[in-house]
Amino acid sequence: MLLPIVAVAVTVLLINCYSIAYRIARPYTLSPWESMIVVDAHRASQGQPIYQPLDRGAPAPHIYGPLMTHVVALVFRVTGPNLYAARVISLIAALIACAILIRIYVDYRKPFDLLFGAALMLSLQCRSRAYFVESRPDMIAWLLATLALICFYRAHHRNAFGRWYPLGLALVILTFLSKQTYACFAAVPLVAILVLQPRPLRKHLLFAMLPLVCLGLTVIVLKQVQPVLYHYMVKVPKMYAIPLDRLKVAWDILIMSIPLYPAAVVGYFVRLRHDPDGDAPVAWLAPKMIWLMAACGVGFAAAVMAFGKQFATINSLLLAWIPMTVFCCIVIPSLVRGLYRSAIAGLALPPLGNFALHFSGAFLIASLTFVTAFSSGKDGFNWDLGHGTREYKHVIAAVKDLSGRVVSPEDPTIPLFANGYIGRNLDAELDATNHGAIPQSVLAEVSRAHWLVHVTAGYKSQISERLLKTWGFKRYRTFGRGYSLWLHTGIGERKSPTTQRTSP
Repeated sequence: MLLPIVAVAVTVLLINCYSIAYRIARPYTLSPWESMIVVDAHRASQGQPIYQPLDRGAPAPHIYGPLMTHVVALVFRVTGPNLYAARVISLIAALIACAILIRIYVDYRKPFDLLFGAALMLSLQCRSRAYFVESRPDMIAWLLATLALICFYRAHHRNAFGRWYPLGLALVILTFLSKQTYACFAAVPLVAILVLQPRPLRKHLLFAMLPLVCLGLTVIVLKQVQPVLYHYMVKVPKMYAIPLDRLKVAWDILIMSIPLYPAAVVGYFVRLRHDPDGDAPVAWLAPKMIWLMAACGVGFAAAVMAFGKQFATINSLLLAWIPMTVFCCIVIPSLVRGLYRSAIAGLALPPLGNFALHFSGAFLIASLTFVTAFSSGKDGFNWDLGHGTREYKHVIAAVKDLSGRVVSPEDPTIPLFANGYIGRNLDAELDATNHGAIPQSVLAEVSRAHWLVHVTAGYKSQISERLLKTWGFKRYRTFGRGYSLWLHTGIGERKSPTTQRTSP
């Protein structure tokens, strides 16, 4: 009677695999932040500085850590700039993290457990709106945080602090330098030790506090040694408020987006109470399970705070979704087997019968699994949401034929790939200033441009056609629904070609 759950698990696997393959191959930028990372990585690959003071006229970088930028830059030195390197890096990191967690927590020798665990872990792709192939550093930060916690767990479990803690602390620093919010898992060792109370407790507590101390020292050193990097990584995110009403929304969304987790928690405690000596309950009280539950608590609190920030999006909930999903991967298969054994043993309610009870329970779990896997709303699959359209390559080809400076504040990868010009990114400048108005740095660059490529599909922009006309631009060419090319009158007309081609 596992058929409903198996059917849902296979469906979840297939849809998420298709989502990964489809999204990673999109021939245009997926978001303004992908554009930021590609441009910053190209600058780094050319030996140009990334983090410079804004008051000196330097372009604003993204406000994540620098690790992803420099990893992508290493690839660019071999391949040249492209849209796919960062996506592939994110996908590899996500799949490795999933494989590690399945290897640790799922009984992969049992086909059903492996299928269910793989499906549920891979469902994070659609639930996070395709973040497995996002160029943003969430996936690499997740992998580094996972490796750090493994090191800390082994240090405490094997009483081998000198061997594992230095590596774990280095991974905490790298996690912070990938994406700041994932450094929250540095608190997991302290929470786990307070719950487990191992002996000698004082020694374990002192070591468990080291990740948080290391994180604090990293911030202090960063402020002194790299003040501009500190500004973007610490001061700029602090500018964004956390309204109380957003915290409530974050709490509600987090609970509603993973309905399988409350069912797993209830089943966990019911099983512990009624069958405390069974194989599953004994394993559920093992230290690695306590560490996972500590990660659930820390991740839940961090996700609520991160999503509560002004302008935060659904990916902030990954901080809680990841450990909570792993918890479900452990508990749900055991509950299904317990339900089956109960039905076989004749413990079902007489009016329903053994078959009816087991099938009803399996159908309920299958339904909760499906809702959990696709809980992000109608755009959860994120098939075509991007920062442009398939006309991207035609725009680049057209820009190559133009003389004069071409800018695209909404997607500077276009002039980068067309003629090597590294322009400003409007969203990066807005993120760095937290101002509603278009920054003067962008206005100055636009005023000197002969041409401007306007992105008209995907993410909402503050640049509109009406605004472009007030800046002295006139539409020159349209590329489907995704892009339009604008000529700066009085400046660009002197550089205008004698003939105008039709749109592809």
